[in-house]
This record gives sequence, structure tokens and C-alpha cells, in this order.
Amino acid sequence: MTRREIPATINLSTFNDVTIENLVSLQTKIKNTISRASFIALDAEFTGLGGRHADTKAFNLEDRYENLCKVAKSYAILSLGFTTFELLSTEEGEIRSNELEKSYAVHNFSFTLSCQSEHKVSPNSLKFLAGVGFDFHKQLMHGIPYEPGPDKAFHYKNHPNSIMRSIFSHILEQKIPLVVHNGFLDLIFIYYAFYADLPSDLHSFIADLTEMFPAGIIDTKYISSYVTDEKTTFLAYLYRKYEREQFERKMAGKKEYLDMKLQDRLSCIPAKRSRNEEDEMNMKCGKSHDLDLILDYEAEQEDRRKHHKFDSTLKISIKTKKDGDSSADVSPSSSSPTLETEHSSLRFSVDNVKISAKAKTVNDRNHRRENSLSVTPRTKENIETYHAAHFDSYMTGFVFARQLLILSEVEVLNEHKNKLYLMNKDRPLLVQKSEFANTSEGHRMKVEEANRSK
Repeated sequence: MTRREIPATINLSTFNDVTIENLVSLQTKIKNTISRASFIALDAEFTGLGGRHADTKAFNLEDRYENLCKVAKSYAILSLGFTTFELLSTEEGEIRSNELEKSYAVHNFSFTLSCQSEHKVSPNSLKFLAGVGFDFHKQLMHGIPYEPGPDKAFHYKNHPNSIMRSIFSHILEQKIPLVVHNGFLDLIFIYYAFYADLPSDLHSFIADLTEMFPAGIIDTKYISSYVTDEKTTFLAYLYRKYEREQFERKMAGKKEYLDMKLQDRLSCIPAKRSRNEEDEMNMKCGKSHDLDLILDYEAEQEDRRKHHKFDSTLKISIKTKKDGDSSADVSPSSSSPTLETEHSSLRFSVDNVKISAKAKTVNDRNHRRENSLSVTPRTKENIETYHAAHFDSYMTGFVFARQLLILSEVEVLNEHKNKLYLMNKDRPLLVQKSEFANTSEGHRMKVEEANRSK
């Protein structure tokens, strides 16, 4: 296989680790960062997803919403990741090294949470999170207490629950795009955790979201599935593919490319870091070797396809000139090299989704041996290490920035916003208020309260 120069995955050791110890001292700086953002990406980790009997993929969307609400009220958020992306420009004092460079200042946050209401835990979910380095000791001892559902009165101003809700309200006040990846359930959980009681029906929930996020909600899984038509749409794969793509665009120096400027941690009282967290920082996120093997493999097959197409055309041209016959036979059987199809498949599984990359190789043993993969990918282990809420939110924002770059901001924000990907459905959920739907009482109370405080 041809050796390709590829970028190292960004090291996210500078993410802001927000716990009960530093939430109060960081809240103002967090809000200032949100105020400068061009868009925000969110992701969350839960204590469970409801299991097989929850029917969270019901065909009827009203039934599905009702079942997902039961899950959100029964389980809890363990970790909330959100990442702010601030588009930099020369007008704002940022000097670009290259006019093709599209730069973002990026702030990454991980909120370790501790739900104070009784809730279920799924053994499978906890086992999965433990396997990817989630620190349950830190979550139990230093998690930020929160009370889901309607607002509650507390005896002092800086109660952690009030701070988390004020941070979420501050996001809403900015009226900027919110970005998720397959985020329908995330939105339901986050609404219930930091905003209000969940509306009783789907139409009211959609009406609430429409008013809460007037700039729109963008689901990168919807865009990658239905607009850019990616054959594989799970987050870590898309991120690494686009990261490599942007690196190649930068090296070529001919097209616009993304430049993510990850900002230093916000200064605060330092929190003690556990061994599990150090292991995660030493880039479980960055050990993307197996993803690179798969992407190298796919790129190699594309190169071969292009080379074979060019080689076949060249042979046809030579044969035509030699025979002096402009109507030379150009059928595949007379002009193409003999091909042997081999189903050399790379298989891996994330969330029970299997991916298979099949290759066609030239019928030459030496050539085939020279270009074969020398390592059998153990992809599942490495892909799971990408699974942390703060890194998933960063990857989601990166994928969205790439979609803006390729498709144009006008197209994405006008045509592809407010369309949420739905499992087992061939069309998205439209976040569009019906003229017959009313917003929920809880949302109206929040709006009235916000207006009074202005």
C-alpha cells in the first residue's frame, strides 16, 4: 500500500473539565465563551438507553417520542460535552497565514454531572462507559448536582443546578445554530435536565424547539446520510475521514481548508485528575491507527480504480491509432485488463452497525501482496476510545464545519437545518412548528420568566 502522509488526531488534553469544584469560578468565563460562538455542538452520555423493551424505535413517531421521554425520565445524564466554535476573520484581528484558511477558535467543555433524583442505570451502558475510561469515582464524588424537570427554588444563588440551567439559558439567548449528531434523544434528555418538564406530545416538543433555537438545529448524521450521501455515517469515521481530507487540502494549497485552533483551558481552581482521565488524555482519542488503516484502504482502492480507468483508456487509444480504425472495439472485454474480484473485507462494529469495505485487486500475486494490509484492524477497541461526550461534541462540530465548507453556509442553514435523523426511518423529523400546534406550558413559563428578568 502506498504510504500516505496523514495528520495526527488533535490532542484534546486542553478540554475544560468542569466539576462541582470549579463550576462556580468558571461560570462567567463559560458564558463569555458561549457569547462569542458562531455555533455550538452538544453531546451527552447517559446511564442507559432503555433496553430492548423500551420500543425507542417505534414506527409511529408519537409513540416513539413518548417512549423516549420515559427513557429520559427514568435514566440520567452522566456527562455533558459541548464545544463552541468561533469563526475567526481578519476583521476580528486574527491574521490568517493563508487566504484559503478557514479558522475557528475552539473551546471544549466536559461537564461531569450527578442527577439528584432517583434514576435507573443500565449494566450494559455502565460496562461500555467503564471500558472507554469513564471515571465513575469522579462522577460520584465530584459530579455537578442537577435536578431534572421544572425549575426549583434554592436557598442560595450559586446552587449548581441553577448555574447549569443559567448556562443552558445563555446558549438559547445567543440564537446561534445548535449542532448534534443523531441527536433526537440528546435533545430530549437535555431539555428535561436543564430546561423544563417534557411536553406531553411530540408536536408541542417540536414547537418548543423551534422557538428555543431560531437559528436552527443541525443534525450532521442527517446531512451525511441524505445530502452528502456518505456510505458510513458514524461519528468517529466521519471525523477522521474529514480531518485527513482537510490536511490534504491544506498540503495541496488550492482549496479552502479548516484550521481548528483549540484554545487553552480556562483558568480556574485546578481539579485533581484521576489515573483513568490521564489515560484518556494520553489520547485514547488520538490512537486512531485502525481508522487510518480503513481510510488508507479505501483511498488505495479509489486510486486503483482511477489508475485502472486511465490505463484502460490509454490502451484503447494506442490500439485505435495502431489499427488506424477510428471505430475500434472499446468494449471492456477487449480493452480492460483481466480483473479478479476478491472480497477482502474490513469489518467492525459500533453500536451494532457493521461496516464492510470490499476491494477489487489486480490479478497479480506480487502486486497484491505488496499492496495488502499488513495489520488486521481491531477497530472496535479504538473507535470506542473516541466515545467521550466532550470529544464527540468536538467531532460533531468539526464535521459540521466541513459540511459548511463543502456545501456552503447558505445551503446548509437554509435547506438542511431542523431535520433530525431518525433510526429505522427513511426521512428525518422536521423541527418545524405546525400552525395547529401549541408550545408547552413549561416552555411558555420559561419565556415569561426570561422576559421579566430583562
